Amino acid sequence: TMISFLPLAHMLERCCENAMYMVGASVGFYSGDIRRLSDDMKALRPTVTPAVPRLLNRIYDKVQAEVSRSCIKKMLYNMAMNAKENEIKRGIIRNNSVWDLLVFRKVQEGMGGRLRLMLVGSAPLAENVLTFTRCALGCLVVEGYGQTECCAPISLQVQGDHVPGHVGPPVACCCVKLVDVPEMEYWAKHNQGEVCVKGTNVFKGYYKDKEKTDETIDEDGWHHTGDVGMWLPNGTLKIIDRRKHIFKLSQGEYIVPEKIENIYLRSQY
Repeated sequence: TMISFLPLAHMLERCCENAMYMVGASVGFYSGDIRRLSDDMKALRPTVTPAVPRLLNRIYDKVQAEVSRSCIKKMLYNMAMNAKENEIKRGIIRNNSVWDLLVFRKVQEGMGGRLRLMLVGSAPLAENVLTFTRCALGCLVVEGYGQTECCAPISLQVQGDHVPGHVGPPVACCCVKLVDVPEMEYWAKHNQGEVCVKGTNVFKGYYKDKEKTDETIDEDGWHHTGDVGMWLPNGTLKIIDRRKHIFKLSQGEYIVPEKIENIYLRSQY
């Protein structure tokens, strides 16, 4: 059973729903009020859910605010995180340990209490929040990277890879390469550059917009995502910057507004 709460214009949501229908599983739709999502999850008790960083950040911030009120709670939380993190590193994923009972039961019940798989995408997720989510929910949590132009997935973390900070290797249906971004000083020879994708999952072009299509897809059929990535030694991809939304200051310096936006989003004010 999967809960659907993301917009259906979202290819992540659509792909997850299609996968559920293909295997004969069921999909439940939330009530329409995102503020009551926890009530919907408790009623449906899903086993699979797509998720976005904004939701997980809220859960993380709420737990941090709760444990900061008491030294005993904070000590128990830290002990629980250490114990669960060590288990995850050994490939043990469970939600029936003593720490789940004492510390994480409330978080798990807020998500229905039956989650077995969570797919995270659509925006960057902080490493500490991803680790917290894996420990607190006691289920398989994988982070992916994709775009609507690529029918959602470009890369996806492999099951059993517990290390945060990357979005996994490319999925089987596409090829990924990095190209130079001279204005931002990213070079493919250093394993850094704009992420370009080619494969059966890449779209043919924007509807009745040849100019924009030609800007995005080059003559060799590579789709330029506008995201800047880096290859890690283990063959996984890490998204490190954004090319499309940069602008230049009067002194010639390039600025990426998303970095500032992300800091403001996490502020309690």
